Amino acid sequence: MSQERIYIHYDRTQYAAGDTIWFKAYLYQNGKPSFTSRNFYLQLVDLYGRKCTENKYIVIGAAVNGGIVLPDSLKQPFYVLRAFTPESIRYDEAFIYKKILPINHQKVSTKTGSNLLVNFAADGNTWPLGVNTNLFVYSRTAAGTPVSVKGFIKDKNDSIVKSFSTEKDGIGMFNLKANHTEPYRAIILWNNDSFTYELPPVTASGIGLTVQAEGNSFDYRIAVGNHLTVDDTLSLSVKQNQHLVLYREHLLKKDVAIQGRVNITNAEAGLFEFILENKSGQLLASRTVFAVPDKTKTLVDIQPVHIDFSAHALNKINIQFPDTIPRSYSVSVVADDTLNTDKQREWIDYRLLLPGYLQQDPASVQHNYAGYFTDSAGFHQLNRLLAFYRPGSFNSPLADINDPYLVSAEGTVFNAANTARVSGGKLNMLMMNDGKQLLIETPVSAEGRFKADSLIFFGDAKLFYTYYNDRGRMLNVKIRVDSTQRDPRFDRIPYYKDIFAAVMDTANLNSPVFSPATGTTLKEVTVFTKIKKTTVADRYVSERFKNDGVVLFDMSKSVNRSTLFDLIRVKLPSLYIRKEDDGTLRLLTKTFYGLNTGQWEADVYLNEFKSKLDDVINILIEDIALIKYNTVGFPIGALMIYLKRPEDRMLNIPTNNNFFTIKGYAPFLTYEPIDYTSIDQTKPIKDTRKTLLWKPGIYANNISGNQELEFYNNDNASSFLITIEGMDLKGRLFRKQIRLKK
Repeated sequence: MSQERIYIHYDRTQYAAGDTIWFKAYLYQNGKPSFTSRNFYLQLVDLYGRKCTENKYIVIGAAVNGGIVLPDSLKQPFYVLRAFTPESIRYDEAFIYKKILPINHQKVSTKTGSNLLVNFAADGNTWPLGVNTNLFVYSRTAAGTPVSVKGFIKDKNDSIVKSFSTEKDGIGMFNLKANHTEPYRAIILWNNDSFTYELPPVTASGIGLTVQAEGNSFDYRIAVGNHLTVDDTLSLSVKQNQHLVLYREHLLKKDVAIQGRVNITNAEAGLFEFILENKSGQLLASRTVFAVPDKTKTLVDIQPVHIDFSAHALNKINIQFPDTIPRSYSVSVVADDTLNTDKQREWIDYRLLLPGYLQQDPASVQHNYAGYFTDSAGFHQLNRLLAFYRPGSFNSPLADINDPYLVSAEGTVFNAANTARVSGGKLNMLMMNDGKQLLIETPVSAEGRFKADSLIFFGDAKLFYTYYNDRGRMLNVKIRVDSTQRDPRFDRIPYYKDIFAAVMDTANLNSPVFSPATGTTLKEVTVFTKIKKTTVADRYVSERFKNDGVVLFDMSKSVNRSTLFDLIRVKLPSLYIRKEDDGTLRLLTKTFYGLNTGQWEADVYLNEFKSKLDDVINILIEDIALIKYNTVGFPIGALMIYLKRPEDRMLNIPTNNNFFTIKGYAPFLTYEPIDYTSIDQTKPIKDTRKTLLWKPGIYANNISGNQELEFYNNDNASSFLITIEGMDLKGRLFRKQIRLKK
């Protein structure tokens, strides 16, 4: 299985319009972290295949951390999160990561369906004459809902030779020895009706292969019927992630079964492919099975250290790794999550280890395979299901996709006077993005072409440009930027409404408010409104430090390169700076009380944190947004200094209008947890957070990898759902989830 796979760990399971979805994506290939792709795309699309948002992220260390803000305008009850890389999108839709996203706590109503679908598969994908063979049954409705059925098998003489049944997940098994090559029929009894299906064909000659997972080993059995006339040499290959785990040769004799065992103690969890061939290399039988060696079951543990369900109480947990060292992992703590973890939860191991064709049901609406990963009985049923898939049937790559790493801008330069292409010279460009600026110099070819590549920035950036010809003369030019060459496969979004209609109730999606817009044109109107002008003080000063008895100096537009020392001396003559014998500086205020005079020391605050005068005295005025001197109020006699934010810094913007805009990577969002030790709790605080902790980028900080994490409760949470997922240094996947209740 060589496809690059994607799994996304979300901070929680339920969202509303306007919420931020915090996530960490893991990339996996051939049983290891995947370093194939460098770009990662996350789309939010509606059920009509329309793209609502798309973010592009840089892949770092086979993982992506980020956040996506759900628009307030979302009206449909369900959307789809669709994620891919340039590598994963080379495969068909079954391999594209997708997750159904109910909005505002919508519930998915699944269809049961009235039409029955039943499939049969022979163990080893072959049913030879005269060989006891395991036959597997998979029963479900046309909507994909697994159902339990009962039935019996009839031979060519219409005699009942076997009875069987399937379990609640629709999967069952029975053993049958074929005595003739004519078709066998299965009579299914379900929902007060009967259905007839043909079993797989019986081959007059062939080899039977049975594989059974047993703890840290596989037991296999090779058998042949009475058609064998001479002894034959067979080869058995066992592969995992396209690597050979075992190779054995067996001498097959008539009516003598061969039994063997494959030890997988030192292997990793995942799919194993058993391939049986003759000495000519002809495929005789094959079987795909899944196993989880015991050593991979205890990679991580969560231990409560201090749990307190009081409002705004501090809680502590310890993440432990008894048998491994983690490479990277993510942790979430959710308040009062009522999700049924076994049936509705997605897990990192089943998403990354199972073939994509097992997950064709979008977001596992009908059949969530996470339940198979809870115990040995689940793995047993999973291996029965895998009998319906052949080794190697998961590989069908399409053509490579050209998706350049980082950001580039290229185009053609024209003389503004005569619209002719310029020849030679250079472009000096100033890129401005999020309050930062970068100077770029790039040559222009004889054909007037330029290219600036290997750019990395987040959000949109403006590039102001000036052109100089080969003689160093500046010319007025215009630039035509090439349109981004985007592979059309990035935008081939299915009409998910039709896909979901087969598995879920989409009747409530037929309302006009949920249907595609028809294009109504509104009359032009003029709207008047009164908006209070926002001052620098409104934007910088918090409520705690707002008072009337202050002297304010708005410095947000200043480009003066003198220092704060000069400003105090000129603008605040009532303040006096004195240098002590030890070299320290003190800020003193002259206060008059009748005939007495006295000097009092004034406190200094930088961005509302108490500071020392020595640390701020040499700050340049051009870096200061606001100076506030408190004559009364809190803190009295204090000098408050506020540094400019990136958006208020004066940039050297060219005076002409020659610029163009390019799009970079998704804006970098960071989850900020609440710390009640830094919050004044004497004032009313309403805390309804669902996500109490989100740590997406945790890496081992010591040899054991153990780590203690803290989080604060909200107003009234009575349970915590704690989830950890990730991979260790060997690429092994791990997960753990516990629920703590009041």
